[in-house]
Amino acid sequence: MVLDVKDSVNAVVVTSSILSLFGSATIIVSYALWPRIRTTSRFILACLSFADYASAVGYGASAMAALYYGPHFMLDNPFSCRFQSIVTTWSSMATFCWTVALAVYLHITIVRDNIELGKRLVPVYAAVCLGIPTAVTVGALLSGALGYSLPVTTSGWCWISEEPEWPVFQRNASFWVRDGDARLFWMLLAGKFWEITSCILIFILYFLIRRHLRRQTRTNGRQFLTTTSRSIAQSADRKMLVIPVAFLLLRVWGTTRFIIDTVHIRLHNDVPNPYYPLLYLQAVGDTGQGFVNFIIFCWKTDSVQSLLVMACCWCFRHRRRHKHKDTAPLPSRSLPSGLQVEPTDQHPSQPVSSTRIERSSTACQPLSYGAVDSSSGKDGLTHSRDTPDMATDDPY
Repeated sequence: MVLDVKDSVNAVVVTSSILSLFGSATIIVSYALWPRIRTTSRFILACLSFADYASAVGYGASAMAALYYGPHFMLDNPFSCRFQSIVTTWSSMATFCWTVALAVYLHITIVRDNIELGKRLVPVYAAVCLGIPTAVTVGALLSGALGYSLPVTTSGWCWISEEPEWPVFQRNASFWVRDGDARLFWMLLAGKFWEITSCILIFILYFLIRRHLRRQTRTNGRQFLTTTSRSIAQSADRKMLVIPVAFLLLRVWGTTRFIIDTVHIRLHNDVPNPYYPLLYLQAVGDTGQGFVNFIIFCWKTDSVQSLLVMACCWCFRHRRRHKHKDTAPLPSRSLPSGLQVEPTDQHPSQPVSSTRIERSSTACQPLSYGAVDSSSGKDGLTHSRDTPDMATDDPY
């Protein structure tokens, strides 16, 4: 049976949301469990992951309801539609703000070399990243702007209703307005303005950080004589390029559809048909930031990756040990008390292989990725635990 376009888009949204839930939850849990990685940048990343988690819950729940109950479920249930719009509108703006806050923090601590200022600004980051989304979402809700929207600027979820009202302070304005301007205003204020602004700021800040890192590498080349220090510097340089590019590739599709929709309505005064390739790309991009952050900041960060591998190995060994206890046979009565013989595949006359003993004892030991200790690096330099320097193992 061939899936309908709406069903296939919802299936993509559900899959991407599940991956984002996994990635965001892993970042939050790793920050809570391991004090070794509780740096200021990781705290900001955990807050960003919470917003990504909320977005994935809202988008995924909307898509699953459409798959299970039918594509018109949100249209027939305005309360559910409005509640989902509240959650995803707030979390999307919070995601943009926290992403910019992380870039600002890294710029202050790396380029300006002022770690204390970066730490003192954390309450300011929290106030801005929580205050702006809350104020805009409450204003949109009171103006009736949140609700069911046609799948022209979204991939099936609820966002801005088709006929919202102007805010209270602009309802009696004397400037020129036309039909649809209120919807355009709320689409900008409740998402697209912050999305476009964050893309611009992120590209500028990470460009400045990357340029500073390259200058520091050329100026202090003697500090990177070891292979470990050189690889860490190259990894930091790559991350400063990957982070803004990944953010742009995730968000550009929804912005492109928003521009096409706005221009088409202005020129033809009707709603355009959705361009399906962009529809699928937006379904992945708007819901997948949590999983992309997991890949960049966890799996591609050596110290966090080693901790995750250790945790997975411990869980596997713990589960296997309990399974072995449940299925282990009782000791033979013919053997002396306390003497047990483990089964082996080797012939009794052959000695036990030392290689197999070594493998069993080191199977789930922490993997070595050339990590540098947070207090004293292999290159002889001393670094602060919160210093996002190139010679540290987990700066980002």
